[in-house]
Amino acid sequence: MKYAVEIMPTAQKELYKVSYNIYKRSMQFIDSLSQDPRPIGCKKLVGSQNR
Repeated sequence: MKYAVEIMPTAQKELYKVSYNIYKRSMQFIDSLSQDPRPIGCKKLVGSQNR
């Protein structure tokens, strides 16, 4: 099952500010979340609610 990953406009602006190499790595990781939204080693944030 493939999930949709949306990047908020404010986050997109911040991504544009970083170097191209960091931007590319970040986008690859974000894209991988559409295949596996809970990769090995991830932890649920304390106090967050399931949505």
